[in-house]
Amino acid sequence: MAIGPALIAIGDFNAKALDWNCLTQNNSGAVLKRFLANNDDVHAVGPEEPTYDGQGRSRPDVLDIALLKAIPLQAQLEVVYEGSSDHSPILLTVGEPTPPGGTVTKRRTNWAVSRRNAKKHRAPTDRNRGRAGGSSNDPGNGHPHS
Repeated sequence: MAIGPALIAIGDFNAKALDWNCLTQNNSGAVLKRFLANNDDVHAVGPEEPTYDGQGRSRPDVLDIALLKAIPLQAQLEVVYEGSSDHSPILLTVGEPTPPGGTVTKRRTNWAVSRRNAKKHRAPTDRNRGRAGGSSNDPGNGHPHS
C-alpha cells in the first residue's frame, strides 16, 4: 500500500464478509479479504449490529466498516441510531494497545433484538414524522408550514 504509515478509513465499502459481522460475503468482500491477507498491517473492523436497515428491500446488514493501517491499538466500531438515512452512523473508538498476537472475538448477533432496538431509537424522518400524531406544522403530514 503506497499510503503513509498510518491510516483510518471509515465508510460504506459495500464489501460484505463474515469476518466483520456481515450476514454473507460478496465479491467486494472477497477482494478486501485477499487484500487484508496480503497486508499484515491493515485490518478491518465491523460493528456487531447492522449499519444498513434494508428499507424493506433487503435484509439489514453491515455495509459500513473501518479499515485501519498501521494502528497498533484496539478498535471497536458501534452503530449510533441517529439520522434519517438508510445507513446508521458508526462510531470508531480506538484505545489500548493491541495484545501481542491480537485476538478476534466472534459473536452471534440476535437480529430480531437489533431491529427492535433500531426502531425504538430511530430519529424521526420525513417518512415517519406524520404517522404517530404529528402536529399540523409537521412537514411530514402534508399540511402547510406556518
